Amino acid sequence: MLRQALCLFMLAMLLACDRSTPVPTEAPSRFLDYETKADLRLPFEGAWFVAWGGRTLAQNQHAISQDQRFAVDLLVLRPSLQPSPGLIAEWSAGKSHRSDGSRNEHYYCYGRPILAPGDGQVVDVKDGLPENKPGKFEANHPGNYLVIDHGRNEFSMMAHLKPGSIKVSVGERVVAGQQVAACGNSGRSSEPHLHYHLQNSPRWFDGEGLPAQFQAFEADGQLVQRGEPRRGQLVRGRRKEKGVK
Repeated sequence: MLRQALCLFMLAMLLACDRSTPVPTEAPSRFLDYETKADLRLPFEGAWFVAWGGRTLAQNQHAISQDQRFAVDLLVLRPSLQPSPGLIAEWSAGKSHRSDGSRNEHYYCYGRPILAPGDGQVVDVKDGLPENKPGKFEANHPGNYLVIDHGRNEFSMMAHLKPGSIKVSVGERVVAGQQVAACGNSGRSSEPHLHYHLQNSPRWFDGEGLPAQFQAFEADGQLVQRGEPRRGQLVRGRRKEKGVK
């Protein structure tokens, strides 16, 4: 999804130069000033790169959709001595895979634990869908996924998970930081990565997206007490010290 999405974004920018073609814009939202009610943490350990994230189309190709208005796509990069030209400019400092990237196992985020971003109840799960070969994807569905209800009409949506990795069932209570699945490459995804967004409905492609303000994480080495990851940032969750709530 990442490569194809960027190609579509670039095409949209070219079309913007044609006055006869409607210019793509961010989806309208009544939640631009919304403050997340749930206590959210990043849904992984270690440092991950924000491939898409932010409130403008320049930062985030999801911003055109009402339900995924504030979504983020995340993956893992490693430094590269000879970085290959990438469609996403920020990737020039590293690569998302080893070898030629032809297998899912080549990708650094593949199989990494995905964690519950907050306390809640699992309300929807899809597992068992096959994974894509890198560079190809299945359109129009999120692949293997799970949905967590945090209460007060806030639902975490996590997609493209590895088949057979989901460790929770519908109706099960989870706590923030609990492993719930592993990163994969299923559904509308051209390479392994995690898709995450918060919305006010438990159903995919329904409802309205909500800003997801994560707490106590690092972005490019700087502490963020509460904020939304943006495209190009390297983000890392901060471990809580024992005895600190």
